[in-house]
Amino acid sequence: MWPQSGRHVLAQFDADTVHVYQAFRPAIARFAVEHQKFGGEFSFNRMSWIKPNFLWMMYRSGWATKEGQEHVLAIRLNRKFFDELLRTAVPSTYQPQQFANPQDWQSAVAASVVRLQWDPDHDPLGRPLARRAIQLGLRGEALRRYGHELVSVEDMTSFVAEQRLLLHEGFAGLQVPEERIYYPNDPQAAAAAGIDELKAGWEGASSETIRDFVLAEMPQAGAVGDWETQAEIFDMACAIADPAVRGETIGKLLLMPGHEHHQEAARLIQDEQLAHSLPYIRQMLESRFASLENSSSEPAAIAKWFSHALASIGTPDAIQMIREFAGSAHPDIAKEMAYRLKRLSHRI
Repeated sequence: MWPQSGRHVLAQFDADTVHVYQAFRPAIARFAVEHQKFGGEFSFNRMSWIKPNFLWMMYRSGWATKEGQEHVLAIRLNRKFFDELLRTAVPSTYQPQQFANPQDWQSAVAASVVRLQWDPDHDPLGRPLARRAIQLGLRGEALRRYGHELVSVEDMTSFVAEQRLLLHEGFAGLQVPEERIYYPNDPQAAAAAGIDELKAGWEGASSETIRDFVLAEMPQAGAVGDWETQAEIFDMACAIADPAVRGETIGKLLLMPGHEHHQEAARLIQDEQLAHSLPYIRQMLESRFASLENSSSEPAAIAKWFSHALASIGTPDAIQMIREFAGSAHPDIAKEMAYRLKRLSHRI
């Protein structure tokens, strides 16, 4: 579930760390794994390129078959350090929107310790894609810090060799690390690196594909308190073309704890009369707002969200739900639904 185009960082990451990949000859890889840092034959006097996208690393290393790239390492970095690299990176090619003239860019390149490139991403067989993949070149102090401040080093070579055997079998059984769209916690890092907004690059994607992406990514953004990404994800849900899939998605977001868009979701259901959200409203009322236990809104106010939404949908099933929950054991739900039922008495 990745965008088809645009500049996106695809990576395996959690709340604190992010994986990047490099490929080396055996001696360098063995030292790094044994000592959990770089040294030995590794050169700190030249630029070294890191790639957060596993398949991009496979393309560059020929799935660990190219000379000098026989061992693939997964290096885990602190996200704060990775975001710092993004924020201070200078593009390898002149970007007129970023630099006033080529001379300013050349001066920035000469002074930089982090270089950035956006290249075509590739599928498992090495075929280029419209989507762009990022790689960062490190030298000087940035490379020294990278070599010694990393969190962990893992040799992926055996895994790579196993997957390489599956490339010509229609990818049946092919496994790759679980990567998602990485968006820096630091907005300046995203802007400096030229990373596209989360919702960019989904042109032509089906409503179901966007739904699956939204429902997979919202819990991740909530877990790390990334409110800006949550807002982008919610905007994607609101823009789903198929009204049935949109209603389903918004309904499922209602039941999902950890984000701040429940009231907006209820309002959207009301405004767009999303009848496909009815099963999720039922679950919300039956659970007595369990997914909203940390909401700053009072239960009486929350009950109004759903009475208004049900009244707006206005189908026989929606009206029946109002009637049913007017007898709820939850006093705020019962009071609000009874009031709404009375207000609707002229319509039913």
